[in-house]
Amino acid sequence: MTELYTLDRLESGNEAKIITVLDTCSIKNRLFDLGFTNGAAVRALQSDGHGSLRAYEICGTVVAVRKEDAQKVALSI
Repeated sequence: MTELYTLDRLESGNEAKIITVLDTCSIKNRLFDLGFTNGAAVRALQSDGHGSLRAYEICGTVVAVRKEDAQKVALSI
């Protein structure tokens, strides 16, 4: 059985597939431009130490995403 998670819960070094970016996300279009699209693989990297910002690898690029925005990205792991 596959569980539903959000991007902010993905632990460093783990990879998952994106299901969707919620419509309520204020930067939805920007995330799409960066590759956060349905079915894309994303891997969590390091955080800023405070938990408010984390780096993710997607489409061969490293992108920093704020926790409140990461909570709007649904994943399947």
